[in-house]
Amino acid sequence: MSPSPSRKTTSLAGLWRYGVLLVVTALIGFLCPPGLASAAPVLDGAAVDRFMADHLESTGLPGAAIAITHRDQVVYLRGYGHNSAGDRVTADSLFPVGSVSKSFTALAVMQLVDAGRLELDTPVQRYLPDFAPRGSRSASITVRQLLNQTSGLSDQTFPDARGPQPASLQESVTRLRSAEPATAPGESWSYYNPHYHVAARLVEVVAQTPFTDYLNRHVFGPLKMASSVTLNNTRDLHGVPKGYAYVYGRAVARSEPAQFVNGSHGVVSTAHDMAQWLVLHNNRGKSMDGAQVVSPQAIDALHTPPKPEPGYAMGWFANTDDGRNELTHDGAWFTFTANQTLLPETGYGIAVLANVGIGLGVSDTSVITEGLITLIEGGTPQPGSKSTLVVHLVLAGMTLLTIAAGVRGALRSRLWARHRSNRPIWRLCLRLLPYGIPLVVLWWLPPIVDAVFNGPAITWPQIMVGGIPLVVWIVSGVVMSVAVVGLRCVALLRLRAGAPDPAQPKHT
Repeated sequence: MSPSPSRKTTSLAGLWRYGVLLVVTALIGFLCPPGLASAAPVLDGAAVDRFMADHLESTGLPGAAIAITHRDQVVYLRGYGHNSAGDRVTADSLFPVGSVSKSFTALAVMQLVDAGRLELDTPVQRYLPDFAPRGSRSASITVRQLLNQTSGLSDQTFPDARGPQPASLQESVTRLRSAEPATAPGESWSYYNPHYHVAARLVEVVAQTPFTDYLNRHVFGPLKMASSVTLNNTRDLHGVPKGYAYVYGRAVARSEPAQFVNGSHGVVSTAHDMAQWLVLHNNRGKSMDGAQVVSPQAIDALHTPPKPEPGYAMGWFANTDDGRNELTHDGAWFTFTANQTLLPETGYGIAVLANVGIGLGVSDTSVITEGLITLIEGGTPQPGSKSTLVVHLVLAGMTLLTIAAGVRGALRSRLWARHRSNRPIWRLCLRLLPYGIPLVVLWWLPPIVDAVFNGPAITWPQIMVGGIPLVVWIVSGVVMSVAVVGLRCVALLRLRAGAPDPAQPKHT
């Protein structure tokens, strides 16, 4: 049975409309690549501004800048607060980004891998003969192990920050001749800044150009990161106002202690430039204008850790602890902090730069990043708490208690001596021995802080910027201990020498 004329006409019209739809769809797909055709997600800028204003007010953070991207688009750029010169922070304000710099060094290495000039699983010494730490193990350390921080080198055997600082990347490599791997290469993971000094020097030698010039020409240039630079030493930071450190909860402008930082934590950038950087990583190695800066395979290698724990890839931590997949890395000087985070499942990228350094409380940039992720996911973020102020006030209270206890012990030194004047010397020494604990802690404070916070080696000048309340408490303990022990010893000597005790009443 043939179809009726009306049904046939309807069927032909439907086919015609379907064909037109296919042609239009094909044209859109041809003229607009998928990344460019996708509309930018809606992000409530007013909510971002409220959250940032609340955070600055709640924590006392002087200034910060943020960049939020989605795939190949910049969604939000903004600065908040002020710097130590009193100027308003903008998306073009310069900030040292600390160890976020490691991801730039890793990308430079991967560009050379793309070009066939480096192989990740080849020993570093084949390209860089000057890299010769002590022991036979060092000869087998590969380029990949440098970037994954699994070479076996660590602050346990060579605390680089506490030694004389090199003047160049070449010196940073040659001084490692006195270092010795703590474990066999590939056996364990240890966060160690010299890994990335060596990686940066590797770029210099293989590319036959200074590392600074290489980044300018092959990374910052193609990405149009016009304001970004890399420094050799923290003291090379010119034209950027001082950052801040919290002192008893209040942000105080401080100078950054000197330290060699190139390759590991020497990049200085802006929120505007960091947006271009985030786009590269969420856009499979392409810049915003479509230039292929590094291959998609290189991006995969940069983002993939060798094993789940500790989840360190190449300049990025792969984090799944909070139920979402994140690629992230914090950066810290003692007067500035930074964070970069990628959300691969949704294509978002976040960079947060702040002008307060690492200290005794929670990092502002980490709290801000979590808040921005909450906003992206449609939630309501909570601004940072006054946790740093609380920690500092607790230390201030402990300082006052230590002073009070010391004054009491000093005032009661004669009474203490009278009750113990007939005891053997060795028992008295044992009794006074605990008063030496504050002095021991003060003497070994840098390595103690390293162990407690499980971080890179730090120095006394750095502690004097980031940990003043802690130092004041320990010093007060040393002063009070010395005073109490001294007065007790004087009182004992007077009693044993038969001198009259001033505390005893005179009889006539």
